[in-house]
Order: sequence, then structure tokens, then C-alpha cells
Amino acid sequence: MMLNARCIQLMKLLLRSSLYLTADKLAQSLNVSKRTIYYDIQKTNEWLHHEGLKPIQYARGLGFRLDDEVKQEITTKWNTLQPADITHISHGSEKLGLVYGF
Repeated sequence: MMLNARCIQLMKLLLRSSLYLTADKLAQSLNVSKRTIYYDIQKTNEWLHHEGLKPIQYARGLGFRLDDEVKQEITTKWNTLQPADITHISHGSEKLGLVYGF
């Protein structure tokens, strides 16, 4: 299972924050709609589940965050990536982004 570039950016925002981030704040930071954020959180949670990690936490009125244990696991995985683990995806002349497969 792989993450697309936008989901990776979402994860980076959550990794950097010790606070909860609202869907509005995430959408503004990534220049997408709130609906897109919810979709990306769902896809990212599927990836986390596939990796045996806890999902993104949600608290009503506060927003989303990653558990500290999950942050450590993800950081460890990303720091040990080999070039073969990163694939460039393109469609015609459009570059869609990077996908990471673990």
C-alpha cells in the first residue's frame, strides 16, 4: 500500500505538531478543501492500519493529531527509506507526485 504526495504532506504537518490541528487549518495549509482533508485522513488511516500503527486521532472541537508512538514509528520508517522505496508517478506530462511504499 502506498501514500500519495498529498497524504505525505498531511502526515508531515501532523508529525510536526504536538497540538491538534483542525480540518480547516489542514485544508488551508495544503490548499485543498476540508472534504479533501477528510478523504486524505481516511486514506492515511488505511495506510497506518496496513503498517500496524494506530490511526490519526480525532477529538471533536479540537481536530486531528498523531500519537507520539506513531510519530516515532513513522519517523524511523522514513529515515530508513532506500531509493528503491520511492516511486515517481506521472500521467502524460503531469507529474502526480511521489508515492512511498513500505
